[in-house]
Amino acid sequence: MYEPAGQGSRPNPRPSPDSDGETRCYYLSAGAVQHERKLLKHYGAEDFCDLLAETYMLLVGVVKIMKSTHHDVRVKGYVIASLGCLLEQASNLVLRMRNVYDRMERVSR
Repeated sequence: MYEPAGQGSRPNPRPSPDSDGETRCYYLSAGAVQHERKLLKHYGAEDFCDLLAETYMLLVGVVKIMKSTHHDVRVKGYVIASLGCLLEQASNLVLRMRNVYDRMERVSR
């Protein structure tokens, strides 16, 4: 994805028209943009990539906890509930991201 200069913190060079990739344009309604801004602010993210990184880190944390638990260990209910809360955070973030980006409308050029 390309973002013009001044949007996001990463340098995103404009893609070359003769590259093997594909250039696409999307329209986001004012409501979707507002929802996206709230989501980015809530997670301290600058762009979609940062939101994906946040989701990834939440999931990796749960996986590491689960993998580090010996298979013979009995797990208390509150531990399972805590892992469930972490998974719920990740799934809520994915749902919020989907709610923003489902509203994107492809613009033909």
